Amino acid sequence: MLSEDYQKIADAIIYAFEAHEGATRKDKKLPYIVHPLRVYASLREVGVTDCAVLVSALLHDTIEDAGKTKEELAQLFGEKVGEYVDYLSDDKSLPRDERKVKVRERLKDAPIEVKLIKIADRLDNVLSVEISGWTDEKKRKYLKESELLIESLTNNLVDDKKSKLIRKFAEELQKMIISLNQQLNP
Repeated sequence: MLSEDYQKIADAIIYAFEAHEGATRKDKKLPYIVHPLRVYASLREVGVTDCAVLVSALLHDTIEDAGKTKEELAQLFGEKVGEYVDYLSDDKSLPRDERKVKVRERLKDAPIEVKLIKIADRLDNVLSVEISGWTDEKKRKYLKESELLIESLTNNLVDDKKSKLIRKFAEELQKMIISLNQQLNP
């Protein structure tokens, strides 16, 4: 990566930290910023070096949860970042179930980079299910949604490095879902 890429990543970390300041994860204890940092770290850990992907991973919830706009992100971090984060954002004006169906449909044909970020995002979210404080029924529903999301994200993959990473994350995610379902349904 180039030194300007490292600067963009540092700027994105600061931006995400400020955007999510005061917010917490589902457990109401862990600062929210930990989530985008873990998504970023999981992508770096498997060798992702595409700066737009990494910056988008850090900013992936800023439109949906922090009121930022695609245009603002594009101006600050580039068009690709604005586009990727917009792809990853739910329309919270819709009822939850309808929103989740629309997201899955949109992601079927999303750019491979968006699919890679989303699978890393979901993997981290599923890691948090056990400490979420949710009812068992809500956990089961979220795990079912995760299985459906895997189908959308693994649709139309080719045989390249990013597709292989998506498949790797999908396999890991599926194992986690099976394990959590076994705990919920002994």
